[in-house]
Amino acid sequence: MQQQHVDVLCFQEFGDNKYFPMDSIRRVLSHWKYALIPAEDKKRGILPIAVFSRYPLTNERFITYPNSANCSMMCNIVLGRDTICLLNNHLQTTSVSQNRKKWTRELATDNTRREAEAVQEAAETLHENFVKRAAQTDSICRLAIASRHPVLVCGDFNSLPSSYTYYQLSELLQDGFKSGGRGYMYTYRYAKRMFRIDYAFHSPELKCVNYFSPNLDLCSDHNPVVFTVKY
Repeated sequence: MQQQHVDVLCFQEFGDNKYFPMDSIRRVLSHWKYALIPAEDKKRGILPIAVFSRYPLTNERFITYPNSANCSMMCNIVLGRDTICLLNNHLQTTSVSQNRKKWTRELATDNTRREAEAVQEAAETLHENFVKRAAQTDSICRLAIASRHPVLVCGDFNSLPSSYTYYQLSELLQDGFKSGGRGYMYTYRYAKRMFRIDYAFHSPELKCVNYFSPNLDLCSDHNPVVFTVKY
């Protein structure tokens, strides 16, 4: 990220452990002077999220959602006399990765009842999480509309371009890949590298001049999204 001259880093899963504590993480990321790391995430069962920046961050707001471990973070990036509102998001997971082995095992049996139950459970889980993502998307849209400043909305949305989430956000904001990217792009490293589920949207007042997703082996199932906007 330093080599790419990135000014703001948005993490959708961010946490420390006994081998790599928070002070070590801060030293590694000391290039970005300002940071927002909610301290109560783990205690409340929320997946950690964070923003690091070379510019001051103000008016931070940590946003949680009912019956979900996922969350969003809202703040202002102060660029001299200009201000941009940032919404960093990790929307409801599909739970496919967490349950894949169990569902696959059930479907591989010769027990018709167990196979039917596995299909039913998978369908209900996917539907429940879709409903949660839809409500979370509506909340993000309301916050973006209410902002007095141009908006950047980025993160892991766990949603395809054919989804309700993508449709609602692309109606309100511009998809950075469409305005500043080129060629073919995916962000989910598995499933034959066919899916784009991580996005960066921006207000029309902001011009996206570059947008790409480098294929990096970072012990993650997602590639990062890197984009540049001018105001």
